[in-house]
Amino acid sequence: MPRLNYRYPIGIDIGDSYCSATQLKPNRQGLAVMGQWHRKLLENKTGSAEEGDMLTPLLREVGKSRQFRGKRVVLSLPARHVYSFPVRFQINADDNLEKVIIEESGKRLSFPIEEAIIDYPSISLISTAGDMNDYKATVTAVNKNVVQDYLEILKRAGLTVEVIDFDISAILRLHRYLHGPFQHPYMICHTGYIQSMITIVSGDRIIGQRHFPWGIQILIDKILSNMESLRAEDEAEFLIKTYGLAYESREKTGSGPDANTDLDRTSMQRSVYQIIAPYSEELIYEIHKIISFSRSDGETPVFEKIFLYGMGNMIHHFDRFIEKRFDVPAEMIDPLGELTVKNSEYLSDANRTLPFALALGLAMREVSWL
Repeated sequence: MPRLNYRYPIGIDIGDSYCSATQLKPNRQGLAVMGQWHRKLLENKTGSAEEGDMLTPLLREVGKSRQFRGKRVVLSLPARHVYSFPVRFQINADDNLEKVIIEESGKRLSFPIEEAIIDYPSISLISTAGDMNDYKATVTAVNKNVVQDYLEILKRAGLTVEVIDFDISAILRLHRYLHGPFQHPYMICHTGYIQSMITIVSGDRIIGQRHFPWGIQILIDKILSNMESLRAEDEAEFLIKTYGLAYESREKTGSGPDANTDLDRTSMQRSVYQIIAPYSEELIYEIHKIISFSRSDGETPVFEKIFLYGMGNMIHHFDRFIEKRFDVPAEMIDPLGELTVKNSEYLSDANRTLPFALALGLAMREVSWL
């Protein structure tokens, strides 16, 4: 059967603090980045009317940009609107798998299941006993009314939503494209500005997944509040990128002609570390929680690797910090560095630390009917 000529719409990730857009184009090496766009969102604009007033003019920029082709979109909504949870259930040969998942999901939602749009990016058979099969699924759900609000926002911006996708599906799609199948259990940590996501995966199974309120913003805020000489976020970001958590693995300061410079650098490393390390430990605590939850659910994952996506790449020695806490190799992933990029400006250091990972995963969604 001949393969369809898939087209790739614009992937748009509307986060809690950033809105990012990416579009890809097939080439001989696979997929190339042909366009990217991002904007930081104003704070405290969470009502649908206020959010629409803010987002509509920004998204019009995407539709008018010459970087992008077409007006069709694969869209991801802010994590605060998305419910994600595991369900475990038994069925026999006569039961309808999808019907049972919907019924089990309805027990866990705060609104009627009739008002939900749900997806189940992972379904796995746990055990079989006679005619009964024990399954575990990861479910993501969003209220239809919320989806309709965002469809209207994009319509006013001149864009058409072809698919509503979820961040967990987007990050796994991107990771599997970049690294292929990975049979042993591994963890993906995607760090955002104020929200982060941890996903534990084994083969095609999602063992555990959760969002939690932790991001690069808390580190920036703590730097600014503790260093009175700083006035702007970009100054705090510079210190995090330059010194970050490196003090923990520092080398001894030399005694030669550069000794004073080394002492100054070590002093700054120590200061930055003392400010941000306690809040970085909060991330470690969240990872331990998801590991404990997975084990309480009968899973005993032994991780082969931890992959770090998102704005955590801004934190110098972030990977070494994670490695030391879990005694597992940790790798910072720079998606732009692993993809062919049409415009070299996307490879700037500034763009590499921006939250493009989810938008890239959305842009990889193959939409066969276009």
